[in-house]
Amino acid sequence: MRRRPLFTPLIMPIMGFVMLALAIAWYFDSRATTVVFLVRHAEKATMPADDPGLNDLGKERAEELSRILAMSNVNNGPDHVFVSQYRRSLETARPLIRETGLPVSEYRAQDSAALVDELLGNFRGQTILVVGHSNTVAEIIELLGGKAPAQELTELDYDDLYIVSIPRFGRRQTVRIKYGRENNFYNPIEQ
Repeated sequence: MRRRPLFTPLIMPIMGFVMLALAIAWYFDSRATTVVFLVRHAEKATMPADDPGLNDLGKERAEELSRILAMSNVNNGPDHVFVSQYRRSLETARPLIRETGLPVSEYRAQDSAALVDELLGNFRGQTILVVGHSNTVAEIIELLGGKAPAQELTELDYDDLYIVSIPRFGRRQTVRIKYGRENNFYNPIEQ
């Protein structure tokens, strides 16, 4: 009579438990990915000089941004919107807010670190839209752990939409999409 090794009856239950644990870990990891859409506000008017709103081209771009984000397949679109204290920032997000009823929070444009702390601390696993400015977009991307664009945004750059994907485990990725009527492509930024 041949004896079976002591652990042979335990192999199948242990393998089943390991497979179940891996499936649960995968599920929670995929749910823990934070996605941040980051744009510079759309084209601004010239007046009033201290806090201008959007001009007609900027209003069209804001509508296009709303259309793109409302259709996005990333976690069924944004869950929350962050705008700076400036009028042009809110007006850029307004069509999306109007269309979806998303909650809006205001942040100080001069304090990108506080914004990123709030995003990573209180909005983990969610999809967020942040409307920034030409001098804050790259800084916010870097603070999120993404790869910032090689060149700073100029006063003429309004058509970049950055997507920073922040998984709980794994590599962060940054993708740049050009949006608006004149643009229709995306460009992953190497990390």
